[in-house]
Amino acid sequence: MTAQRPSLPMSTLAAWWEAALFGLPAGALLALPVALRSGTSFGNGFFVWMAAWGLLGLAVALVAGLIRSGRPLPSSVNFVPLGVIIAAGPLAFLGKLLYTNTHHRPLGAATFSILSLLIILAAFAVAARTRRLLGSSNPGKQQFGRILLYGSIAVSLALGLREFIALLASAKTHPAYLAAVLDGLLGLALSLVGGFARFPLQLERVTKVAGPIAVALCVLLILVALSFPGTSVGLARSSALWFVLQPL
Repeated sequence: MTAQRPSLPMSTLAAWWEAALFGLPAGALLALPVALRSGTSFGNGFFVWMAAWGLLGLAVALVAGLIRSGRPLPSSVNFVPLGVIIAAGPLAFLGKLLYTNTHHRPLGAATFSILSLLIILAAFAVAARTRRLLGSSNPGKQQFGRILLYGSIAVSLALGLREFIALLASAKTHPAYLAAVLDGLLGLALSLVGGFARFPLQLERVTKVAGPIAVALCVLLILVALSFPGTSVGLARSSALWFVLQPL
């Protein structure tokens, strides 16, 4: 009778090496739209793709590694998606407000950073409180938890839905903004796949060696690509932040 294969990584280190190995092909995929948006020649675009491959590969490996090493995740983490939803609307509204009324961009960016941190902390506090109320055995607390849940989501939608629709409508004139959102969603999806996927047994056996090689290869890709002139500028041009800072 054969022993059942464990569903979780054998150790924390094994989880990180598996994530690192997953980050290599994931980074190559995420780097493709970055290179296509760089607006450079084929040669420079190739080096932009190499640099983005290494950077995004390490980023995916980090996020997926945190998830894999933390599994099984505690049930309390289910308030995190709710906190993100609650914070999304106010953050979008704040960003639009500051962009419209602030003429000094660095000052506006600093203000947004401070206020967005406060909004995120408040949103996660509300989400955690909502989770505790919904898990209570007291019917009155459960009822208040449902009111808090639906009310906070409604407020977030009221503040952010208009900005999200405006973002979609401006895709033709500012495609980099929409591209940044889509890149982020794709990166998040791949990170979650890397965090929860169960690798083939043959692949798990080689991660102890292949994982460090994948990390070293990502670093090497970054160093080699950035050694060529024009790569850093092309990489910057593919970011939505470039279009925001251009008028400065």
